[in-house]
Amino acid sequence: MAEREHRTGALAAIVAAAAIAVVANSLPNGFALDDSTVVEENPLVASHAFVEILRTPYHYGPAQTIPTGLYRPFTTLTFALDHAVGGLRPLVYHADNVALHAAVSVLVLCTGLALGLVPGAALAGALLFAVHPVHSEAVANVSGRAELLAAALFLLALLAFARGRDPDGRLRGRALAAAAALSFLAMLAKEHAVTFVGVAAAWEVLVRRRGEPLRSFLRNRRAELARTFSTLLVPVAAYLVARRAVLGDLLPSPASVTPIENPAAGLALPERWATAIAAAGRYARLLVFPRMLSPDYGFAETAPVRSLLDPWLLLGLLVAAALLLGFVVAWRRSRPAAFLILLAVVPFSVVSNLPFTIGTILAERLLYLPSAGLCLLAGAAWPGLARRTGRPVATALAAAILLAAAARTAVANVAWHDDFALWSRAIHAAPRSVRVLGNLAIELASRGRLDEAKPLLLRAVALAPDFAPNRINLAGVLLKEGDLDAAEVEVRHVLDREPNHPIALLQLEAIRAKRRSMPGP
Repeated sequence: MAEREHRTGALAAIVAAAAIAVVANSLPNGFALDDSTVVEENPLVASHAFVEILRTPYHYGPAQTIPTGLYRPFTTLTFALDHAVGGLRPLVYHADNVALHAAVSVLVLCTGLALGLVPGAALAGALLFAVHPVHSEAVANVSGRAELLAAALFLLALLAFARGRDPDGRLRGRALAAAAALSFLAMLAKEHAVTFVGVAAAWEVLVRRRGEPLRSFLRNRRAELARTFSTLLVPVAAYLVARRAVLGDLLPSPASVTPIENPAAGLALPERWATAIAAAGRYARLLVFPRMLSPDYGFAETAPVRSLLDPWLLLGLLVAAALLLGFVVAWRRSRPAAFLILLAVVPFSVVSNLPFTIGTILAERLLYLPSAGLCLLAGAAWPGLARRTGRPVATALAAAILLAAAARTAVANVAWHDDFALWSRAIHAAPRSVRVLGNLAIELASRGRLDEAKPLLLRAVALAPDFAPNRINLAGVLLKEGDLDAAEVEVRHVLDREPNHPIALLQLEAIRAKRRSMPGP
């Protein structure tokens, strides 16, 4: 036992060191993207109003006029604690993210070992998780904290559920209480942790049951399973009650989901599902070949799918078929592999846009927890590869993959240094995203580079003519250039659709004032 614990400690140290080494260059980063909303401009973070945070939506403050339908008080509490320690110094927040990522990577290792993977397989999977480039957004961006916290608490709950057993396999009451409490905190960190009950059920059926027929397993342990899952449903109910009380609804309101961020919003069910499945194809590409990364994949980088021959839809269907086939084969041959597939699929299901639309069609950060199962699944394949090719060849191949992934992650982390660096990199990965085009144009215009900002805004307006922010910003550039007539055309376009748009009205007055100040003929 002592030798096994010593070996596990050594493996955990390796994984933690790898995780820290690959994301340490995110420490000099500043605030970017949503950090301004959830940290800098959130009055509850600065006031350390810990009790009030429990009664407040995630996005909160004077600039937040449209509800986003998110409730993550535990995440906001950690931001308030960071503020109490270091004010608005980004280093404090980034250091916590780095530490959390290292902790989650170690928990991935422990999950693999608890599942019965050989140490080499668990280590390979945990190292892949630690260095995977798709995790850069969750770690290098402060507001990715929600993903890190939810994953850490989710996996801790799973480990309590898996390891807190009597010799006959029964779950101890203390372990069940710990799993329930940890899963509740995970939900308060991010919504998709409500799926913990499903993952726990998968553990019972696929891991604990071993070779016993399913029907007799359920019949013989009916009372025990009823006690277990009625207990685990208590935190789910408590979370849903709290969410309803704070937000007024269980699901995001339609007003919080626009076709710009999520092109699946407002579509008929078949088209919404097709668009969501196509996004799954893009997710698969990001996991397998993360060469190009972006903070935004909204319209028109991702567009509604209206053809059954859409290549991303076909890829998404192929991925779904592969997962289903893999699960069926694993059900018969390797129950741990089947569990790992569900560890990926079940948490991803609620952010897939299949059951309901969320605030985005696709985001790299949403892969953070689901990828734990897939990384361990890849690690589980390593012993078989070693047997077929020889250990030296397999080790060299794994090392090459891990080093390439680590190098790509290090580069991706730098992109999150500030908004200008972020959007400058994103334009190469998502050149048709109207958000990317517009935000990069704003950064360029703020630096006086109007000649570079204007073409980007013109392209963005051509892609989404009725998206007001880009029209407003284009009018601002035209106004600075002195093209008052063209600026007024843009402002009038916005006011024709939103007569009381406050910024458009201010711009119209600025145009009129500029005209009045011009010398007469």
